[in-house]
Amino acid sequence: MQPLGAPLQLTASVHLGSEPGGGSGVQRYSVLENPNVYCVKLKGNRQGIRVLFNDFVSSRIGELMGVPLGEPALMTVSEQLLPRNDPRVPNPVAGVQFASRRFGDGQSDQAQLRLAVNFRALCSVPVMDTFILRADGRQHLVYPSSGVVGDPRDSGAIFDQGFAFSGSPNWTSETLRGAQACQVLDDLQMNRSFPQFADYDPFIQALEQLTAQQITTLVNEPPLAEWGVTPQEACELVSWLDRRKAQLRAAFEQHLR
Repeated sequence: MQPLGAPLQLTASVHLGSEPGGGSGVQRYSVLENPNVYCVKLKGNRQGIRVLFNDFVSSRIGELMGVPLGEPALMTVSEQLLPRNDPRVPNPVAGVQFASRRFGDGQSDQAQLRLAVNFRALCSVPVMDTFILRADGRQHLVYPSSGVVGDPRDSGAIFDQGFAFSGSPNWTSETLRGAQACQVLDDLQMNRSFPQFADYDPFIQALEQLTAQQITTLVNEPPLAEWGVTPQEACELVSWLDRRKAQLRAAFEQHLR
């Protein structure tokens, strides 16, 4: 996990093609810094530039909580490596993009997910989703932790937080002000397997312990101007998140009665 204020920064080396499905036209890239493959959301995708900010900030929050997800990063993609024939990215723009590590041989399967060795850690997901007020269907996969194609898919992870911060990818100060209620979002139905508040409490505590200054640092890690977020909007998002963390405990206590 990268420390606050020091996000992982990568440079794309080879464009490996696109991921199937999804509205943001995720692309695959290898990088100069390590042998991993990354899934990348590009500026100029048809869902709008703000999905990059939403996904990055939400994923960094998830990292701090211990949510199983791919390592979020800021990736520089040159003009020469942009896709030119993906209708989901009609106007790709070079520069800093949102990236997360790709898990090979992954599959979205709810039954397999419940057999994953880290299934209990996924109690963190409804806490995070509730905190960031995420809309859209919860995306998840199960993959071989060995990294070997064909090995048992024994680990679970989540991805795609583009529709965060009041439920619209293109949130505004106004939509934040209109999204004050805090109701538990549990698309993975974790409460069926873990009905006790104690299962979620460590992750709630992790968010409660975040200070306003820490949230400010996190929200300001990405290139705000390049990703279409004004300093005033960033400040209002910090205040919104800081208030929201205090609502989680009561929301989960009510949800699990």
